[in-house]
Amino acid sequence: MAYNTKELKKAALIAVKKYNLIFVQEIVAYMNCSSATFYNHGLHEDDEIMEEITKNRVVEKVGLRTKWRESDNPTAQSMLYKLCANEDELRRLSVTKNEVSGENGKPIEVKNTVNLDNLSLDELRELERIAKLAGDSDKDSTSGL
Repeated sequence: MAYNTKELKKAALIAVKKYNLIFVQEIVAYMNCSSATFYNHGLHEDDEIMEEITKNRVVEKVGLRTKWRESDNPTAQSMLYKLCANEDELRRLSVTKNEVSGENGKPIEVKNTVNLDNLSLDELRELERIAKLAGDSDKDSTSGL
């Protein structure tokens, strides 16, 4: 079946406006064509369709923010605060964002030391063997220089 791009666009705009759609992928469900046809006609990139979707998103976001602002629900209030927060406030609110640095933001240098006094003879020999292997691998990695 041959489709007319203008007619498809008109149907898409009607669907976006009538059903307050906010995702391009939703439009095809309300149209009389396949998603391949929709995309082949370039409707997913059409400025007018995208503008209507953007308008719907803005209206939806404003509505949610209004509900969150008027809500007594701490989770909703926290979400609204996070939307309005600056980077420093977000960092302080976040329980998953961890930053570790040394003085003046420099990386922290970690030095491993081993107390050899408490090691058995077998443990000392094993440590010597590992050190020798590490030394050999360093030689291998620098031998091509």
